[in-house]
Amino acid sequence: MHSSGASKRLESKEDRARQQEAELKIVEQARAESREEVAALEEMKQHARAAFISGAAATEEDFERYWPDLRNEMFRQRAHHGNGRAARG
Repeated sequence: MHSSGASKRLESKEDRARQQEAELKIVEQARAESREEVAALEEMKQHARAAFISGAAATEEDFERYWPDLRNEMFRQRAHHGNGRAARG
């Protein structure tokens, strides 16, 4: 009878360890996705900056001031027209 209790405690520890491992994998996956999103946003910003700065009188300061509105408009356009990569994919 005593070994049954010890066995249940061991199973419980193993269950907790599996649960913690699963939670850690979820957190790591979320972090990786977040890093990918940050990198994609930075790439989008660099492309937008290059296009914006190519204008005759555009400055870096102008771009930084307008970037939040530009970003939001780009997101609206992407949502409205769909992501080209997903449509082709």
